[in-house]
Amino acid sequence: MSGNENIISGFDDSYDKTLSLILDEVPNASRCISVFVKGSIDNYNSSFFQEKLEKIFASGYINVIFRCSSLDYVSSTGIGVFATFFSKLKEVGGNIVFTDLQPKVEELFQLLGFSHFFHIVGTQEEAVAYFNTESNVVVNIFPKVVDCPLCNAHLKAKHAGKFRCPSCKAIISVDEQGVVSI
Repeated sequence: MSGNENIISGFDDSYDKTLSLILDEVPNASRCISVFVKGSIDNYNSSFFQEKLEKIFASGYINVIFRCSSLDYVSSTGIGVFATFFSKLKEVGGNIVFTDLQPKVEELFQLLGFSHFFHIVGTQEEAVAYFNTESNVVVNIFPKVVDCPLCNAHLKAKHAGKFRCPSCKAIISVDEQGVVSI
């Protein structure tokens, strides 16, 4: 019996040649599992990946550490699977933490705005510490309607960043706490 099968029965019943997942229980964090991700998550294997995440959730794990030092590529469909899984975990008080992201994968998370939703740290120890603190509650203040400081026009900010006022065309910055500046 493989290590994965010792943790979640039936986990290795199916496989994909472009993506492998290695499970490891995290005894010093509540209902937590570590998933070492190797390969790529794309349109072709995203349903396989989603099936594996469903097995993790069905087994009672609600805090998940994704160790991504060998994750070479994630498509937008793959990020969608992460986002759906994240929403499901949040409904039951769980969370996701990513460690060791490859620079190109981390850049994709940032470009798509997911670095504001997902917690990204350097090591598994930092991830465990995150789960063991009370400050791991992510407050989603976006989307948020903000007023232009120049003309008071309303605009909807879907995430932190820079936006152009639809009325006066000024460049407006909205930080992660929703504070508006020019």
